[in-house]
Amino acid sequence: MTLNNPLQNLLLNWYADPPSSEEITALCRIAIQRQEKFGQLAKSSFLSVMMQMIADWWLDESCTSFPNRGMHYATSRRKQALYHLIAGQLLMSCKMQSAMDYLDIGLRYADGIISSDNYFILYNRHEELRFLHLATERQKPYRLTELLNESRVMRKLDPRSGYSLPRKK
Repeated sequence: MTLNNPLQNLLLNWYADPPSSEEITALCRIAIQRQEKFGQLAKSSFLSVMMQMIADWWLDESCTSFPNRGMHYATSRRKQALYHLIAGQLLMSCKMQSAMDYLDIGLRYADGIISSDNYFILYNRHEELRFLHLATERQKPYRLTELLNESRVMRKLDPRSGYSLPRKK
């Protein structure tokens, strides 16, 4: 079974480009409005919980491990996929070692619920990011384009990649 396009797009999006303070404020405001709409926290919209999780990550720059805030609300395979993909993306944006674990789990949950074309978009992005050197401590945040550019350079320098630099004549 595959999801319709809007839901597939939720799984394909990149949620971890470092936002401006205005974007964080807007995200918090929307998340709070959604939570109020759905009543008590126990009845919170999963997407509002994810929005708050993203905002919390960017508001607390001293945070060195990822909060499991959204895990409790990820009650379906699609929600598990989205939670793990967002968590992995946030960690990857700051080049933290556990990022690939979350991204791999998210990819496994996404398998079978998104089209094969979309699955391979995620798969290829994650494979490209594997070449980054990740750290145990939170690093300066990077945009996806910056991460991919750096990983492409790292792949070319990695002897296991099979890529070789042109020889001088």
